[in-house]
Amino acid sequence: MSRFGKIAIAIGLVALSAQAGSTGRAEGPRRFVTQLDNVEGAVDRLMRAYANPLAIFRKYPNQKRLLDARVFYELGQFENAAIVLYDVVERPDFQGDLEYEAALLLLGESLLKIDNPRAAREILTKVVAGRDSQLAEEARLDLLEIALTHDSDDALRKALAEIGGSANSDRTRYGIGKAYLRLGEAQKAIAWLQNIAPHSDLYARSRFYLGAAYVALSQYDLALEVYRGLASLKGDEPLVAELRDQAWLAIGRILVQQGHFDTALTTYQNIGRYSRHYEIALYEMAWAYVNQEKFDKALQTVEVLLLTVSDEAVDIEAHVLRGQLNVVIGDYEEALASYQTIVDRYAPIRNELSKFVKNPGDVQRYFTWLLERRTGSAGLQSPLS
Repeated sequence: MSRFGKIAIAIGLVALSAQAGSTGRAEGPRRFVTQLDNVEGAVDRLMRAYANPLAIFRKYPNQKRLLDARVFYELGQFENAAIVLYDVVERPDFQGDLEYEAALLLLGESLLKIDNPRAAREILTKVVAGRDSQLAEEARLDLLEIALTHDSDDALRKALAEIGGSANSDRTRYGIGKAYLRLGEAQKAIAWLQNIAPHSDLYARSRFYLGAAYVALSQYDLALEVYRGLASLKGDEPLVAELRDQAWLAIGRILVQQGHFDTALTTYQNIGRYSRHYEIALYEMAWAYVNQEKFDKALQTVEVLLLTVSDEAVDIEAHVLRGQLNVVIGDYEEALASYQTIVDRYAPIRNELSKFVKNPGDVQRYFTWLLERRTGSAGLQSPLS
């Protein structure tokens, strides 16, 4: 259990004991507020103390700093966690410690959280070569995730070979299944993803990839069964809502593929307007109408989409589709206006980029900005600003 999980339980016990006391109804709430203030104060003191972690590195012993790094990680302060952990793991007196490899693993995962896969790979490779087999497996899985996101297929195969053909955890099975799916080996992906336990935290996510593997094999009925199960998930948690919306999208796409356009249109409408997938759903609904040759309804759907669209890629595609639909229904002036909107919006950007790449100094400044973009001043130094 995390440190903050224990804090939450402690607060709950304080509240219950206050309610059960004989000092009256008013004392319980006051005591609860005091206890909560104490907890918040302790967290606030830690955050203020480490506003500049470098300033107090020499003040605390290794174990204290390691504990603070874990707290930072739990709080989502991954950059601070990485700074503290780098100092700890580079100290010669800590490198023989029993927690050295665990600290390396946490450092590698912190670096992944701040999108520094190259440094993370270097650290995690040390864990793989270490003494603790369980930590080594965790590190191999992190390396597999890096390969899935950043590397070529050959590098991904190498990462798979490092793990081997056995799996001791659902996380391992999940990672291997995703890897095989990306490599186009859907049958192998299914074999791994089907073996994830229903009670696992990864079960729902694994079902999404399982459905994708069935689609890759054109086994649409099996895919629909999987995705309908995900679409029926209950709860408002972000992960549940995301899986549910993506499942509705997947169902709609399969139904379009099968030619069931009316059912697909009804399916897309299950995605709420505040979902980040709402714009894609509207765009695909428009194409479902196009496939039925209901061009007026397709155009109406695109017009609704263009009122609220925020994704630039969807915006461009929607304008192009509107222009095509205007041509089909014979409204050539509106078609020209749609295409001109795209030209007016993006031609200046194209021209600036063309000018930019011709100047070596600007290119160098761009890469300098990339390296500095995580500092507070990076936004002010954007080479295209």
